[in-house]
Amino acid sequence: MLGRLGLGVGFQAGRTLCMECRPRPPNSSGRRIHVILIASQSWQNRNPHTLREPHMLTHRPLLRWSLSTVLLLALMGSGLSLSAQDLTPYGAPITLDRARTLIAAAEVEAKKQNWPVVIAIVDSGGHLVALARMDNTQLGSVEVAIQKATCSVLFRRPTKVFEDGLVAGGANNRVLKAPGVLPIEGGVPIVVDGRIIGAIGVSGVKPTEDGQVAQAALLAK
Repeated sequence: MLGRLGLGVGFQAGRTLCMECRPRPPNSSGRRIHVILIASQSWQNRNPHTLREPHMLTHRPLLRWSLSTVLLLALMGSGLSLSAQDLTPYGAPITLDRARTLIAAAEVEAKKQNWPVVIAIVDSGGHLVALARMDNTQLGSVEVAIQKATCSVLFRRPTKVFEDGLVAGGANNRVLKAPGVLPIEGGVPIVVDGRIIGAIGVSGVKPTEDGQVAQAALLAK
């Protein structure tokens, strides 16, 4: 990746190296970029003559960038970008009465379809407010429903957004390393008067069916 950006980076056992002495491709503008990484400031202090090597004095200008800066430029050069977050503000936490209303509405849809599911409601801070496990629902779905709801409220978007990103592949796979993300449909924010007051998470059947139950509940909010 760094090579595509035309960055020559020298780093060897605590000393700086100029890469002018080594062949490397130019960047897109045809100019060569000098990048020097300083391994340790204390090392330099103990070795004051290191930067006086003849070949280092002949190259100007020399840019000193941190490793994080180099990696950031490499990321930009690869065409990757971070997904913009939803700017819908958080509101007051959902009340228990409203949470129970949403669960009841979700149960109506689930029973109509004969789908055994777990329904979890969290508030705007990601804390569990109410949960219902319908008869004959697998026990593993309890934690999954809670995590779907929590992911949805923390990232202010339906969990289906992350699932769709993984299906698309490529750079979207980075989401797998994001803490708190559960890329499975079934988690949806609860928005009232333009503010997120919580989220609902449903688990127990197919992800698309979990999502259908969650959406049915939101019609009763």
